[in-house]
Amino acid sequence: MKRNLILCLILLCPLWMTAQATLKVEFGNVSAADFDNTSYPLDPDAGAVVIFDKGQLDFVSDSKGWFDLRLRRHCRIHILKNNGFEAATIGVPLYHRGKMEERINQIKAVTYSMENGKMVKTEMKNDAIFKVKHNKNWEETKFTLPNVKEGVIIEFEYQVKSDYFYIINPWMFQGSFPVLWSELTFEVPQFFGYVSSLKGIRNVDYQKSREINADFTLNVAEGVGQAADWVTISCKASEIIWGMKDVIGLNTEPLISSLENYKSGIGFQLSEFKDPLKYKKITSDWDKFNKELLENEDFGKEITGRKSMVEDLLTEMNVQSENPKEKAKKIYDYIRDHFQVIPGSGIEFRENVKSVITSKSGRANEINLLLVAVLRQAQLEADPVIYSTRDNGLANPFYPLASDYDGVLCRLNLDGKKTILDASVPLLGFGKTTPAARNGYARVIGQIPEAIEISPDSIMEKETVFVKMAADDENNWLGTMEYKASATNSHQLRVKHNLDAQKIAGSFAIGLEEDNIISSRVDSLKKWDEPMLVSFKFKQFFGEDSFIYVNPFQFALTRENVFKSKDRTLPVEFSNLVEENYICSMSVPKGYAVVSLPKNQSFAIDEQNSLTFEIRCSEAAGQVSVRSKLKINKSIFPVDEYPALKETLDFVVNRHNEQIVFKKL
Repeated sequence: MKRNLILCLILLCPLWMTAQATLKVEFGNVSAADFDNTSYPLDPDAGAVVIFDKGQLDFVSDSKGWFDLRLRRHCRIHILKNNGFEAATIGVPLYHRGKMEERINQIKAVTYSMENGKMVKTEMKNDAIFKVKHNKNWEETKFTLPNVKEGVIIEFEYQVKSDYFYIINPWMFQGSFPVLWSELTFEVPQFFGYVSSLKGIRNVDYQKSREINADFTLNVAEGVGQAADWVTISCKASEIIWGMKDVIGLNTEPLISSLENYKSGIGFQLSEFKDPLKYKKITSDWDKFNKELLENEDFGKEITGRKSMVEDLLTEMNVQSENPKEKAKKIYDYIRDHFQVIPGSGIEFRENVKSVITSKSGRANEINLLLVAVLRQAQLEADPVIYSTRDNGLANPFYPLASDYDGVLCRLNLDGKKTILDASVPLLGFGKTTPAARNGYARVIGQIPEAIEISPDSIMEKETVFVKMAADDENNWLGTMEYKASATNSHQLRVKHNLDAQKIAGSFAIGLEEDNIISSRVDSLKKWDEPMLVSFKFKQFFGEDSFIYVNPFQFALTRENVFKSKDRTLPVEFSNLVEENYICSMSVPKGYAVVSLPKNQSFAIDEQNSLTFEIRCSEAAGQVSVRSKLKINKSIFPVDEYPALKETLDFVVNRHNEQIVFKKL
């Protein structure tokens, strides 16, 4: 089944216990004293605080004589400020495919408010419940509590029954708002064995387990068409409770991959199942997982099947080159440029190859699976690669979970040189990846399966700015600026400015008015495989004062620190390594002399040279030369390194604002 699960940052160590007791609460048990708090020490500035969030997972008999997985959730939230109103809208994603589905019922929601010294209850009406369909398999039931305003307390509960118990959506202890107490109880009958996986940045505060009794009414008839044979089965079950208290809210910060990587939660995968008649081990290994995907009607079978249609498409491309790389590039270019990407994620075909080819459109994964099929038809070695985007979170490297992966790429093997291709991204060059794909662990699905890394640490994005300035006889600087972009920035600039060369060049004309620009150009604007060269000529008046002040770093790439906050909760995650070079030369204006230059300096943020910066300035024969180089040599900076990183980049920005001073003779 296709689920957008996050089971990452696996903690395999034993969970520890405290003496904390589980929370005993009843729906509606709200008193006037509960409104006294206008803020909470956990986060005094929070717009809302989750007082408690309790979930209970268990199994019940369904009407067909089998098992349903049931989740009952009960939650109470104190809305404190306007920016907490969003907590009053609840969304419950539900999956269905074929005859199997997830169903929600028993929704109950109440808003409590204090009016004229009395507590008023406002119950949610049924017309506040609505459904949002995301695709043919996923829909979301949403509801918004009534009478929401500052100071109210909201409370809701609902029940979800599911035919799916192989993989269970994780219980999230942590969200956008602080949580005073979150708790999950899981009652597991002896027929089921689950592997639990903790995720996030902290461990649970409480875990308790005990043995209980359970009863189920099942239909144990052995064959299709056989008369129902209903029996009541008594069995042992394990009741496990996990709790987490005083959980801070997590919200997005500059330069992180995904909040889902850090939110604390617990997920479950079925490892074994024993019904009254037989036992079945469920947990897959990577070889079995690979084989299952290759034989999947919506994955491997679509790649190897439909050969006539794929052959017709290849003929349509008119690929005649005998050079394997040229042939591969022509196929890649054609699919990238002629197929429209439509919204949707996952690793399987939602539509089949036929409909994708006919409509010339598909989801990103469908386009890249088609790319694999066409490359193979052209007698080239290509395999699909499944991966998790940065927004989706990290894939679990230990357990094969198809639901961990939301994207597909193509790996091309030419004479032992392996190249990752993504034909789903317009204007993207051959062999290039987007930052979204640089998320570490990925899997090649093929006859020889393989784990690979698409790592930010493997990609160095190098950018260089060249500036030349000379003074004319009318007290103007006449200059040129040239910017050689990295592959990623070239693509981003093309997309952002819709291939408008003037807008691209203008985005680098820092501190200049439109009439200061004499001319501009962009080389390799439509050559997706090549980095762009952006250049313009400018004219800027500097006056006739006794002193002339010039910022030689006027066009430097790092002139502002993206990190504004003093503190940080999450690690800093760059999508690639960085090298920024800046080279400026200028002539000394006639009748002036240099009296002040930026000082030379070089330093490293640590002994590992995780970040280095240097400035070199000199004067000789009436010419001033200025150089700076910033290098970021690792992609992830832990939270404890954030103060040094912020301070260093503040320093870089300050140095890039320094001036050269010329004095009139």
